[in-house]
Amino acid sequence: MTNIIEHTYTALANTGELHLTEKDYSTNYLGRCKSYYAYLKSTGRQASTEVLLKLWTQLRKAEQEANANHTSKQFFFKKHQPSHLQKTARKMSNKVLGEVLTRCTVCCTPVNPPCK
Repeated sequence: MTNIIEHTYTALANTGELHLTEKDYSTNYLGRCKSYYAYLKSTGRQASTEVLLKLWTQLRKAEQEANANHTSKQFFFKKHQPSHLQKTARKMSNKVLGEVLTRCTVCCTPVNPPCK
């Protein structure tokens, strides 16, 4: 299994701001059925690039929603400090994007480059 998938779940669950279960993570963050994360863990398979892109999108959304909830009227005159969830979501989204980009650069390399 992709280490990034498990690491992201652990990081989000440890923020304490989400009551995240493996089933919620599978459906809401990975965009699959509720047993998908358990399937990846038990088989040791890697998640597809499509799943990683969905995860990246959901992490960015979570970061933006946490920012919107954190910047209400009561905090208007206070200096904005990102919440733990925002920091974690940003950090993990950057790691997931890095994994996607790594996969894309590997896939775009020709099998046998032409000789000149």
